[in-house]
Amino acid sequence: MEVNFRKELYNDDSPMDIADLVFNSFPVYSAMEISRRFTQTIARRDHEMLESLHKVGYQTNFGPEGTGLMTLIPDRAGGYYLGGFIVQINQIQSNKPSATDEGTSSKLIAEGKIKVKSDCQISHFAERTIVFDDGSEIEADVVICATG
Repeated sequence: MEVNFRKELYNDDSPMDIADLVFNSFPVYSAMEISRRFTQTIARRDHEMLESLHKVGYQTNFGPEGTGLMTLIPDRAGGYYLGGFIVQINQIQSNKPSATDEGTSSKLIAEGKIKVKSDCQISHFAERTIVFDDGSEIEADVVICATG
């Protein structure tokens, strides 16, 4: 049986100061191992989505030593994508299949409706295109620089 510690600690019945004390007194290395296991579980459940994103050039990582967001957020303060993260954690706890970011950006990227290019730098902007330093061009209506 899996226990959702976050839900058990942080709810309307638990005093916030006690919940914070319990949460912050948990051994870091144990928390890292739990985070690593959650990250692996999420990656297994979202394997198809991750593979479809990789096929169109979207780069992913599982954080330092595979610990996911637990160490990536305080370590880098960037370089992560939170789409569907809370949904994933809640679905893991309830043992339901993941529906991460369904119908939003990940799906649109995987379907090629949103283009990503992360293997080179922007050289310059032309009238209707973005020109990259490898000589390739992409026509674009909007440019979103997600630099992490």
